[in-house]
Amino acid sequence: MNYKNLVSFNGIIVALLLILIGAVGYLQYEVRQSGESLRASQIRQSTEYASNIAKWIRRETGGRPAETLDKNVSLRSRMSREMEAFLTSKYRYVFLLTKDMSGRYRFVLDGSTDDKEEYGTLFFPHSELFDTVYKESVPRIVKQKDDIQGVWLSLLYPIKNDANATEALLVLDLSKWYGEYLERFNSPLAKIIRYLQLFLIASVLFLLLVGYRFYLYRKRLVVDEVTGAYTEVYLDEFFQRNPLDRYDMMFMDIDAFRDVNKNFGYRKGDIVLREFVETIKSHAPWGSFVVRIGGTEFAVVQPKSYDFESRMRELYRKILEKRYLIDNEVLALGISACAIDIPKEAKNLREVLYLLDGELAKVKRYRRSSLSILDIKHVKMLQYRHIDYIREVLDKERVACLYQPIVDLETKQTVRYEALVRLIDEKSGEYIAPGAFLDVIQGSTQYIKLSRMVLEKVFETLRTYDTVEVSVNLDLDDLYNTEMMQMVLEFLYDNAALAK
Repeated sequence: MNYKNLVSFNGIIVALLLILIGAVGYLQYEVRQSGESLRASQIRQSTEYASNIAKWIRRETGGRPAETLDKNVSLRSRMSREMEAFLTSKYRYVFLLTKDMSGRYRFVLDGSTDDKEEYGTLFFPHSELFDTVYKESVPRIVKQKDDIQGVWLSLLYPIKNDANATEALLVLDLSKWYGEYLERFNSPLAKIIRYLQLFLIASVLFLLLVGYRFYLYRKRLVVDEVTGAYTEVYLDEFFQRNPLDRYDMMFMDIDAFRDVNKNFGYRKGDIVLREFVETIKSHAPWGSFVVRIGGTEFAVVQPKSYDFESRMRELYRKILEKRYLIDNEVLALGISACAIDIPKEAKNLREVLYLLDGELAKVKRYRRSSLSILDIKHVKMLQYRHIDYIREVLDKERVACLYQPIVDLETKQTVRYEALVRLIDEKSGEYIAPGAFLDVIQGSTQYIKLSRMVLEKVFETLRTYDTVEVSVNLDLDDLYNTEMMQMVLEFLYDNAALAK
């Protein structure tokens, strides 16, 4: 799996995790909403329940509960006993309050089965909502802050007189047990959601750990630890994502760098290499990057510009002018380099690297510590290395054999001729040497096809010039190619009179 596919795969995993997190979040929201809806439903039921109790009180007291119960002791006693019937496991307490002339709350009726409060006993509310309900005559819910009396919620229901003013306050306490029951109603699903959340959190942490380890591994893979330059792995990946012909490239090699390592040690040599890379980065145009090809060979990739040659020469000059301080000694480096304005014909990074590597070898051999700019002749070689181009040339049989004389140095006589294959470019008519294309097709059917054409031309020449000897060079690998050797033997058999 290459890097691009790996990133896509990781993206899919992250997307799935995000979807799961979203789904679990939504499920948690729905469970919470379900719980809220259930509580709201129970509160509505309790309000209706309190409304029925209030109607009973009004009916029994003739619509004047405070005044009637204050005067009628027997009615008050009977209603307190009957009020006990309204208590269930759901409702822990039910009682009726009224305000005295001082604005203090006092018990009128108490439906408790144990420890009933006497008529007129003071009641001290724990919430300002008691006064609000009494004043506005609107039912309210009071959330209890402590569970000393085992109460979850208190429903305050105003009982109005004929003048539509609040005369008494019915208090219906929902038990804490019932509140816990409602909380437990969705608890199995809530527990599953919590486990899912823990799993997702663990998965995210695991992915972060894997991602961090992958980042460290990838950094070692694409960044050279010694110099800080990128590696060829990054170069390959970069041009998998970006077109070749939008960039220029320079190849360079530090001349005689082994002397630096020999004189100052490898550690100091590594410091010089890192500083060398930093020098390139500081002078290269924006969007450029440096790649360590190997040893002291580096490639600089930069966005294409209209002034390609002048920019390359300016960059080379600044790199060459750099001086390095090692152990109080100032050191200048010799740099051999070559650069190419990558043409549209370039489709393969390996072809460009092959061309630059070959040119750099020539610079180091003949013009060390100089910069070579590849011209149109070199650029054309990229076209000649395209398999489609080679196939087209062979289909049109644009193949020529040149014959190089082999001379006996003692007699100064030509003893034979060596057959040299060339392709012929259709547009320019130029001969293309095998160094530009042969390694591209070697071992393929196109190689067999080319070899067949060469042998046909050689034997045709031998038939025309029967006194001439011609030699044909075969690669060592050809001897192990069954199809190739079978073809050669067929030609020798068919032309036994000419073959020697």
